[in-house]
Amino acid sequence: MCDVISGECHAAEDPCTLAGTETACADLSCGPGSTCDGVGACVPLAPCSDVACTDDGHCWGTLCGCERVVECQEPTAELLNGPFSTEIGGIDFADDCNAWMVTLRSGPDYVRRLKPDGELTQWTGVANLNMGEVKVLRRLTIPQLTEALPLANEPSPPTPVEGLGEVAITYTCCQACGCQADPPQGVARLDEADMMSPLPIVIVAQVTQGDGPFGSNAADAGPHGLAWGEDRVLYVGNSTMNGEYNDADLDAATQGVVFTFDARVTASAPISPVHMLVALDGGTLYRFNAQTQQAEFVVDLMSDVTSLAHDAFTGHVYAGLASLEVVRIAPFSGEVEPFQTMPGVGRVAVSPSGKLWYTPVKYLADLPLQSWDLPMAF
Repeated sequence: MCDVISGECHAAEDPCTLAGTETACADLSCGPGSTCDGVGACVPLAPCSDVACTDDGHCWGTLCGCERVVECQEPTAELLNGPFSTEIGGIDFADDCNAWMVTLRSGPDYVRRLKPDGELTQWTGVANLNMGEVKVLRRLTIPQLTEALPLANEPSPPTPVEGLGEVAITYTCCQACGCQADPPQGVARLDEADMMSPLPIVIVAQVTQGDGPFGSNAADAGPHGLAWGEDRVLYVGNSTMNGEYNDADLDAATQGVVFTFDARVTASAPISPVHMLVALDGGTLYRFNAQTQQAEFVVDLMSDVTSLAHDAFTGHVYAGLASLEVVRIAPFSGEVEPFQTMPGVGRVAVSPSGKLWYTPVKYLADLPLQSWDLPMAF
């Protein structure tokens, strides 16, 4: 088969081989390392950071790499299992290896940042609202330095994404939990410069309730499926009603409903510059296109999804399930394979160093954080 990274013929089982079929995209054909944006352009997919095309419209991913680039190391397991994880409910990592968390507890909830050197910072949420998820705006691909093929137009390095490192969290509350407040629950963006109100709401939410994936009224309430699009737009489900997928454009200062699914959203994650992978009650996964505002069925995991974590090196998504299984998903083919088993109910997140971290929802399972190694090459 033709390996688009080297431009050479490889055996299918050879390492560092990126090959596959092309997909029609208006006047173009998007080959390996790229996908159609739905409106006539090919966009890059991990492990590639750009796209090159021939004059007759055949495109493929460029600036690809075969080995994971590790630029930093997140805090150690000992540090993560210290005061940082007290009453933890969700975790995420920034590209600079800072760890972020939110609590789920009785009383005021907190956002905490733990730097690799152990420096811990904490911010208090508004009123008495619970917190659910924390998400950091991260790169979707790891920049590589591989040269483009000779017949391709010389690719330019990807334009830096505005807002990398920004942090958002969900405020949640069930109808009978006694934590309703004004302003109500929703999505907040951390503003470290505002000492008086560092976690203001940018998406206002109604009271919504599910019966999974955690099996707890407190943990299954309110907005779920928080994710950053690469366009610096925030996405989340169930803010207006169960199944509605909401967005907040921070630059335009607007929010709205971009799609309505037929079941409550439990998790989502960005998988391309225009695509989000969205999990619904029961475990069905859909691929939502922010350009066309349409969704396509991907696969049914047959178990509620607690979390989705995208790996910027391979492009795979790791799903934590209510069954405690963790599976690895190819989000554009729907292929699923088992990966690990969580020791208790919780969420998963990919770190920049190439680990998949499990964090419990300690309100439900008082267990330590732990990690599994991810592939360092392909």
